[in-house]
Amino acid sequence: MRAEHLVLLLCATAGAVPAGAQATATPDSAIAAAGRAAQRWFALLADRNYGASWEQASAYFRDHVSREQWRVNAERLDRQFQRVDHRQLVEARWLHDEPPLPPAEYVVLRWLTDLGQGRQVGERVIMTHEPDGAWRPATYDLFPNVEGLPLLAPDHRAPPVPPPPPPRNIVPPARGG
Repeated sequence: MRAEHLVLLLCATAGAVPAGAQATATPDSAIAAAGRAAQRWFALLADRNYGASWEQASAYFRDHVSREQWRVNAERLDRQFQRVDHRQLVEARWLHDEPPLPPAEYVVLRWLTDLGQGRQVGERVIMTHEPDGAWRPATYDLFPNVEGLPLLAPDHRAPPVPPPPPPRNIVPPARGG
């Protein structure tokens, strides 16, 4: 095979996507579309419509979490966190074929989520571009915060860690004569 044909073949297959799936035009447009879909999905959760949120999740999500498991876990999280005052997007990145997920186009979205009364958590949704062209949640994770460390409200800050004690004056033993 001549070099020109090999280059054309590689260029033609470089952007290949699974059958039936339509690749997003650019990573930026993928991020925007996935972000809008995630907000619609969060609205279902806010309305406590857990069945619809499960149905709107990706095939990968539904294959790994039963409708009943999702309902029980979502209700428990809702009781624990009660409401979301504000989500601040802190990360949005496009990925393609990201193990251990199946080969596909993905967008990772992370938020620092204010629950009110100084409580914050980190939320991460990995959205996948499904064969029908829709962006759907493949995974959902909740963290104590975006950095993975517990957050404290500004008026409840932990006291500073005290410095280590100064070294003791240790006198070496005298040498015998």
